[in-house]
Amino acid sequence: MSYAVLYKANETDFNTLGLGVLRDAISPLVTEERNGQFELAMSYPVDGALFGEIQNDRIIKADAGQKLKAQRFKIIRITKPAGGIVKVYAEHVSYLSQDLALKPSVSFNGNATQALTSWKNNIVDEHPFTIFSDVQTTGSGIWTIDKVENARRALGGVTGSILDTYGGEYRFDNHHIGLYANRGSDSGALIAYGKNLTDIEQEEEIANTYTSIYPYTNIRDEEGNESLLTLPEYFVDSEHTSNYARRKIKTVNFQQDDITTIEQLRERAQQYIVDNDIGVPSVNLTVKFVDLSKTLDYKDLALIEEINLCDQVTVYYDKLGIRQKAKVIKTVWNVALDRYEELIIGKAKANLSQSIGTTVDGKLETVVTDLNSVRISADGKTKIFIGVAEPVATNINDLWYKPVEDGGVEMYRWDGVIWGLQKSSAGALAGTIDFANIQAINIDANAITTGILSGSNMWLNLVTGEMHFTNPATGDVLVLDQGEIFFQNGANTRHLKYTSEGLKIVPGAGNTGTNLNTSIRLHGGITYIDFFNDVTGNVPESTNRARMESNGEYIYLRTANGEKVHVIDWGGEYRELVAGAFTTAGSNNPTYHYADRWETPRDGNRGLVASPNGTGKFYVSNPEQTAYYPVWASSFDVSSSIEFKKAIEDYTGNATELINGTPVRLYHLNEDVEGVDIKRIGLIVQESPLEVINPDGGKTIDLYEMASLLWKGNQELSAELTATKQELADLKNLLTDKGVI
Repeated sequence: MSYAVLYKANETDFNTLGLGVLRDAISPLVTEERNGQFELAMSYPVDGALFGEIQNDRIIKADAGQKLKAQRFKIIRITKPAGGIVKVYAEHVSYLSQDLALKPSVSFNGNATQALTSWKNNIVDEHPFTIFSDVQTTGSGIWTIDKVENARRALGGVTGSILDTYGGEYRFDNHHIGLYANRGSDSGALIAYGKNLTDIEQEEEIANTYTSIYPYTNIRDEEGNESLLTLPEYFVDSEHTSNYARRKIKTVNFQQDDITTIEQLRERAQQYIVDNDIGVPSVNLTVKFVDLSKTLDYKDLALIEEINLCDQVTVYYDKLGIRQKAKVIKTVWNVALDRYEELIIGKAKANLSQSIGTTVDGKLETVVTDLNSVRISADGKTKIFIGVAEPVATNINDLWYKPVEDGGVEMYRWDGVIWGLQKSSAGALAGTIDFANIQAINIDANAITTGILSGSNMWLNLVTGEMHFTNPATGDVLVLDQGEIFFQNGANTRHLKYTSEGLKIVPGAGNTGTNLNTSIRLHGGITYIDFFNDVTGNVPESTNRARMESNGEYIYLRTANGEKVHVIDWGGEYRELVAGAFTTAGSNNPTYHYADRWETPRDGNRGLVASPNGTGKFYVSNPEQTAYYPVWASSFDVSSSIEFKKAIEDYTGNATELINGTPVRLYHLNEDVEGVDIKRIGLIVQESPLEVINPDGGKTIDLYEMASLLWKGNQELSAELTATKQELADLKNLLTDKGVI
């Protein structure tokens, strides 16, 4: 039994007991993956002796395996208590590299040790890292800050990283970083497959295992006629075929081999079966330590104690009678019990992790004594090897250029099983290169003086630098860079580039003049810029898309039928559209909107209708409605039909009193120009009777109400005048009767 030890965040001496031994830790487990995560997790009771000392950034020292001892892990997360227990998560101190950055541009060249040295020497801050590597494959590259945001990404996880360029297997021993061609060794341990392991995975892997191959090739006779060559028995079994319930046959094309007879084809097929372990299942096994002793031969039981990450073990398929080597790709070490809690054995699966980013399956299994150089293709994945020794491929379509006698070069392509010789000429690669049966080829363009590159599909993978196409007559240059196209005319350039915001056309720094600074210029005939979803069913495109259109004279904005053009900001608010004038569509009733006025046509007998919703009003004012402006017209018609009214009754108030009680004032409006002596005549709302005041805010007078009230007042005065006339007539008659007059 062993214990983890807790230290302060700034501790430098780890030979002491620090803040104390974490005796109360529950299930402290260290997980390490091949070229992947390296972390510690444990549970801890809130009443434990050191609970108050467990804090983020503090260091836990613990063993990580049989050989990797006294590793340090920084606490990065502590969960809230649940049932009196917290979960503590810590990452290996080598993760410090992801908190550090490299200089803006760092180049490396040579073997892996030289690349790691460049990495170490170009970290911008002080650091404790030391490095080592036994990988001798040579390579080169450059890390820039825009693509490699921290130092750990340069170790692995991005295109052009050290792991991506050289392959191998990392071993992190605190701040010492080692990159090995093979980190582990052949442990000699035997795992008996099919006993208390993952049965479902076992059956799936066996079901996908090929037992036999069906070889074929194409041959030509002396007259050039092509025919298919197969075996009379059609397929060839592996030695393990009888172990399976039924055959699973893989078809293999040997066109790349110089085969002309049935005997040659059969011999090549038999060799292929041996070279590629046909009939042997490939597996990924999760092995629980408590069950492991049940799956090992008793005489080999002690060997499990020597298994470490990246070691080779032998997996035994007892039902098939097959023994096959497999690699330990993940370990879970129980710190408290000082043993493995779990091992995962098999093929490394590509995954993302916090430490390296991307694990790589079989980057480099053995050290090649005859040095090869390796480069990354433009697709960021496949590799190009150059050298006499057969390299270890990592991806289908990896290429290997092998120098041969007389200065020639043979090109091979990895098809996932073997390196197949492709159709390519030797020497300087001049003449004709047939691309019919290959997917990629690298050519030194300086060595080509004449000839033809032909093929139905051809890829030019731009690894570094730029590709230039020059017009010798004009001197114009088209430059292809990675992800960007430059067109150069003299000192002026335009860029076509793909960005996170989409495709951009950008003028160059030296451009002058209107045309050179135009982002897009479309010439000739009717021009369309369409915006629509390709998935339109049977609906015609012309009615189901948005379009900007020009016929050379006018610009049209088209929408899908029945839709509108919106002017809206990123917050979802509608915004102004500013222009010198607008004209509504419709030859029978257009309306013109000018910068200084809004008018209806002056011909014909058409009307203009303003229709506010609900109780809305029609205003002629400034935007703040603090000033109102005159309306010029020959007359104002007020709707007064009985069909618009209800609850009709006579007005019985005394209009004359209301009129006589309302003062008429002289005044200036606030917006009148200062110094104007002529005053306006009118009423003040606050001094006016309620009968003429609009109810909406009490700031305006209803002229129709006022006119009606004046009409009523005139009726009252007329009635009084009629009565007075009658009284005068009666008085005159009386005086006449009495002889007064």
